[in-house]
Amino acid sequence: MITCEECKGFCCTHLAVPIDKPVNLEDYKNIYWYLYHDKCSVYVDLEGIWYLQVEVPCVQLDKDGKCKIYQKRPPLCKDYGPHDCEVNEEEMLIHFKTVEDYDTYFNALVSKKRTKKQKKQRRN
Repeated sequence: MITCEECKGFCCTHLAVPIDKPVNLEDYKNIYWYLYHDKCSVYVDLEGIWYLQVEVPCVQLDKDGKCKIYQKRPPLCKDYGPHDCEVNEEEMLIHFKTVEDYDTYFNALVSKKRTKKQKKQRRN
């Protein structure tokens, strides 16, 4: 496990916030909107929770990547540790870094749903 002292401040250069899990085709199409933005990616953890990750550095980092307000940093920063850090996270199921990454996933999903629908229609 990488400690905070060994890390290059990943948690200070990225934000990851949960987003609604897609439940229908329109929701899955809307994921593209996130990926069309620069420095944004979407990932799903092993629990099935979807996240938007944005590469955006904290304005309180100095040129060496160290916190300029370390003694006065917010509680969220103080409470965040190696066990919370994405650097140490092995719980990422899938990570869509580009539109092309998501295209592959989305096209497979649509194909699977189409096949399932066709099988159901044949039974009726």
